[in-house]
Amino acid sequence: MLNTKTTIILLLISSATLLAQTPSEIRKQKMKEKESEQQINGEQEKLTPSQIRAQKEQNQKSENIFDDNDPGFKTIEVPDKWKNESAVILYQKTNYNYLIRKESQATNMGSMPQKFLVEEVITRKKIKLLDKASIEAHSEFYYLENGPDYLDRESSSMGIKIIKANGSKVDVDLKKAVPVTADQMSQKYGIRNVSKDYTYKKIAVPDLQIGDIIDYFSNSTSLYFYNKQARPLFAFQPYTLTLNVEYPIVKQGFNFNIGEDIFFNFNSYNGAPKLVETSVANSKDKSMSYTLESIDREKNLHERWTYENITLPTIKFQALLVNSDLAEDSKSETKMSLFFVGKTGKVNSLITENDIQTVVSRNIDQKNVYNNSHDNSKFTNYLKKRGDVMRFIEKSDEKDPEKILQLAYYYIRYLNASQSYNYDKFTFTSTMLKICEEYKIKVEVFAAMDKEYGTIKDVLFLPELTIGVVAHLKGKDIFFSTPNDFSIPGDISPEIQGSEGIIFTPTSLKGELKNKKIVIAD
Repeated sequence: MLNTKTTIILLLISSATLLAQTPSEIRKQKMKEKESEQQINGEQEKLTPSQIRAQKEQNQKSENIFDDNDPGFKTIEVPDKWKNESAVILYQKTNYNYLIRKESQATNMGSMPQKFLVEEVITRKKIKLLDKASIEAHSEFYYLENGPDYLDRESSSMGIKIIKANGSKVDVDLKKAVPVTADQMSQKYGIRNVSKDYTYKKIAVPDLQIGDIIDYFSNSTSLYFYNKQARPLFAFQPYTLTLNVEYPIVKQGFNFNIGEDIFFNFNSYNGAPKLVETSVANSKDKSMSYTLESIDREKNLHERWTYENITLPTIKFQALLVNSDLAEDSKSETKMSLFFVGKTGKVNSLITENDIQTVVSRNIDQKNVYNNSHDNSKFTNYLKKRGDVMRFIEKSDEKDPEKILQLAYYYIRYLNASQSYNYDKFTFTSTMLKICEEYKIKVEVFAAMDKEYGTIKDVLFLPELTIGVVAHLKGKDIFFSTPNDFSIPGDISPEIQGSEGIIFTPTSLKGELKNKKIVIAD
């Protein structure tokens, strides 16, 4: 609270300023203030009520993020050992929220509430800039603003503050951000095929100086339409994160909020800290909360020929929605989950060889896949394309088993290259199995982990696995996996050469689980 003396001093300063101005200068100042107010009101009038409401909500969310009283954000000093670094991350915190909630959705009949799966990722960083290179790196930010207004949609926002050496704070005005194209985003981040359906922006951060602290956040929200019948299964984006990044980190934290009916796979590798449950017992709220903290991390040197995910402290995680009738701990006899899931309300950290055999077998069974997505037209299309491959082989009148598989491989490669049909790893494997069955070729399925990400015991989600078939022909084993434009039959992808995998015969739901470990030959 201001005391009387302070109030008087402030009034005197204010009066002195006014007295120093001429009457015309005072009039000009008031006119300028009025014009500024009218401009703000004019911008407000151009917005629809829903846009004004969304803007207010975003401003409130920004305030809440910057008002976080986490002690880590009070850090301003750099440890002596990092004084000569380009920059140091004083504190970094990311919140991952996976929930099911109702959101307003525009329809022909007006706005209606719909259920959505929500993935919200909020990252806040506080970085001290120690040289010109780090100033240049943080002189502008590119970000996604909005995606198309489909049932599934994305939006993003950010906020930036600069803390000067004297302790003063400067807010970066995001209203000055300018639009950028998808091609510019692609060039900036070296990412191919950036979607042109989204709007992107760039904001400049002026007057940065050595010793400044840049405090900023990014907040991305993805909404996925949820219907228990039409979408009984859904996999959120999987993450593989090394805890060492481009700058040294004094402290970093990760928080996870997992809503009811959401399954969560997580594991720590190479000495990374373990996940700690922080859920508060509440009979009305069945969500689960977890946290992980990491301190004193050196920067990632990005050394050539180093597999960072198997040498540096790393965490992997993925949230999954599985209809409770399909979950592994369900009493249902179907148990048809197409993902690796554990038990409701428990973190799943261990995927066994039997789990891999079971879930891969279910995904190879294309009828099972399309029944779970309730899209029988895709299954019909798959049968048609598989039939095309079979007819192509039959026309060749080829009898040699190895050449039959080569013909099938080349024809599928052609279909993929011509974009006639997309053979993913499960569709490819299913088709090759059918051909082997038709021509009585002894075959098994193989699953292997890309050696850049670890061994078969480190698997946590399906995209990490290379899937294919191994045909046992004339005393030799020939591997076939999804072709690319230049691959040939029998090629083994360099990513899995020398890595550990398993081979097995696809199992039905009640089939016996038998698999064998192998090392994929170079």
